[in-house]
Amino acid sequence: MPAASGLLRELRRVRAVFGPEAEARKRDVLQQLAGETALSSGQLAAYHEDLLFLAAFPGAGMAGVWTIAPARWETCRHSRATAPYS
Repeated sequence: MPAASGLLRELRRVRAVFGPEAEARKRDVLQQLAGETALSSGQLAAYHEDLLFLAAFPGAGMAGVWTIAPARWETCRHSRATAPYS
């Protein structure tokens, strides 16, 4: 999962940076992460922590980013339902 790892590192790097460029980068990274279907438990925990940080400290223009989350949750629910060990 090198793509997801890189995206998560980038999200962690920019989550506490504010300004128009940083907000655009956060939206871009979150949009890309929304398409990831297989995160390890550690990656999922890091992603969750970053989402909580972004919810607690939203930058200007980040309000619309939360429309990404429901699609991501639906993807996770589908992955869990179809996993052979569930």
